[in-house]
Amino acid sequence: MKSVLDWTYCQYANRDPFFPEGWGDPELMRYLLKRGPSVAANRKVSAIKVELDSGRQDKAPEHSEGKYRQTQGHFMSPYQFSWKRKETLPEFARTARFLLLEPPTKTHKLAIHFAATGDEGYSRRRRIAAPLLKHGISQLILENPYYGSRRNPEQARAVMPTVLSLLQMSRAAQDEGIALARYFRNRGYSDIMFTGISMGGYVAAAAGREINFPVKVCSLVPSHSAAPVYTEGALMTACDWETLRKTNPLPEEHPLMVMRRLYSISDMHLHKARRKSFRAAIIGARKDAYIPEYSVEIVHRSLPGASLEWIRTGHVGAFILGAGLYRRKILELMQ
Repeated sequence: MKSVLDWTYCQYANRDPFFPEGWGDPELMRYLLKRGPSVAANRKVSAIKVELDSGRQDKAPEHSEGKYRQTQGHFMSPYQFSWKRKETLPEFARTARFLLLEPPTKTHKLAIHFAATGDEGYSRRRRIAAPLLKHGISQLILENPYYGSRRNPEQARAVMPTVLSLLQMSRAAQDEGIALARYFRNRGYSDIMFTGISMGGYVAAAAGREINFPVKVCSLVPSHSAAPVYTEGALMTACDWETLRKTNPLPEEHPLMVMRRLYSISDMHLHKARRKSFRAAIIGARKDAYIPEYSVEIVHRSLPGASLEWIRTGHVGAFILGAGLYRRKILELMQ
């Protein structure tokens, strides 16, 4: 039986429906559907130029990690897609921003945290990340395109405007994480992890499979693509299906099936991984109403060598009840 809390939270948190502007560019959508998963093969991620703000010593009263160095930085997103004159992020989302927390003593360990759905700013992930500082692991929190400071100024809440914008966000976050890992590896961080919860867990696993040097991966309640999340799980009820029906560029097909086909492009097990084995930990939730169990199992199979553990709660409960296990898995992998 799936979590009642998941369904209740979904109705409360998503009063503004997803995709109120429809599908996005219909010509691009038809192109992607025609090419399928091959459209994402052999993508190149260019180097980035990071600009760091001046650091300062802070103490977070809610944790016991003591003093640490906090630095904010930004860079132009390396995301681009070869279609016509190159498809890039909208102007308001092109500047990627991150928060870097470093322990007082020098370390070569770095965990890069990717955002869950609706996770704007740094505060939520900071609560997860900050206690890890006392174990000598630096923490980097990346803000997603379309969220927080990278959100359209005309957009009141963190709701994806179109179906295609979600694909774009996911791919851009992966490219930005890969570029950041390369940047900080060149600056002494030899032991790097990609990590995240829910959508962030998917991005961490997908980016970890694509980067050209070994990184560790820790994912809590990830999916293998966005397809089951928006066509089977609780978020299916949070989509603006009326608008999607009216603007469907493939009227001969049901909008649900069109969305499933489109999001299957991001299906990680349809893309060849750069390595044959991984240091990774996957945590799934048995009562998850957002992500089906089979999707978590696909993530696990897509990272040969990964461990898989289950917690007996739902998706929302995993953010709370699974946080301790999630941190322990990060520590185990990093140590």
